[in-house]
Amino acid sequence: MKKTETDFLRRYTSLPQLLQILQTESLTLLDPKNWDDKNDSALIEKYCKKKKLKKVFALCFAESSETYHHWKVYAEGAAGVCIEFNKDRLLKAFRAQKKDLRFGSLKYVKVDQLSSYQTKISEWPFIKRLPYEGEKEFRIIYEERADATCSSYSLPISIESIHRVYLSPWIYRDCSNAVRKTIQNLPKCSELEVYKTSLVDNKRWKDALEA
Repeated sequence: MKKTETDFLRRYTSLPQLLQILQTESLTLLDPKNWDDKNDSALIEKYCKKKKLKKVFALCFAESSETYHHWKVYAEGAAGVCIEFNKDRLLKAFRAQKKDLRFGSLKYVKVDQLSSYQTKISEWPFIKRLPYEGEKEFRIIYEERADATCSSYSLPISIESIHRVYLSPWIYRDCSNAVRKTIQNLPKCSELEVYKTSLVDNKRWKDALEA
């Protein structure tokens, strides 16, 4: 059966964070208060207070094929990476964790629609302003009910849940080869597919221009 875009979740991040994921076999959920979108973090904070939680930690993915926007905003520069996860395997790892873990696709709403969500508190972590609709975000949150001092939540995953890794479109070819070898020399990573994305320099596109 042919795979579709919805069979994957993509995490745009940096090479150091990728190495941490591969070495620890875990994802790190962080406090949304540091997000660039303060509208989004404000809603999570309000949700936390309404639910009387100590903390809420989150991690975001994209449910779409790669875009220039995702690279430029979330993984800019030569050290950017896109981790493509097998969605079924990753969600299986999520479901195996504590009941305080929640995840799902985001809904994008207009400001004047926000009032209709006032009584739908459980949906707050999964709504966002309409201008962000193109991001097609999938989010996972962990609700901390006891420890107010913790600064993150570590979620175990398997290396097998990673389908492939794309290296930055702005990394030099020689450097990308070295990074690929470094990644594949890590434990359990010898068969991991690692490619330099051709997003900004695609040979097939340029060949087609000459056809």
